[in-house]
Amino acid sequence: MYALGWPLLDSSCNGFHEVAFAVPFTLLTLERGLAHRYGAAALWAALLCTAKEDMGLVVGAYGLVLAVRAHRPGPDSTPVREAVPEDVGVNLLLR
Repeated sequence: MYALGWPLLDSSCNGFHEVAFAVPFTLLTLERGLAHRYGAAALWAALLCTAKEDMGLVVGAYGLVLAVRAHRPGPDSTPVREAVPEDVGVNLLLR
């Protein structure tokens, strides 16, 4: 089955760990940042920087977006917890 998935096979030849860790770490960083859990987002961002060399640019850009969103008044500055039930990201990941 693994041999039939050519993207996985190709990524295993060309740096599997970079692909396997960068994608979930990026998604977890984004999800934790949108949930206003900045400590967890910083942890996942630090792990993301260890997965691939150029991911520091992604982390820096996302940090800038979070900083601008945090200081901008409007509907985006309200906590996500008011609009979305608790642990919706975990429920989506476990399904």
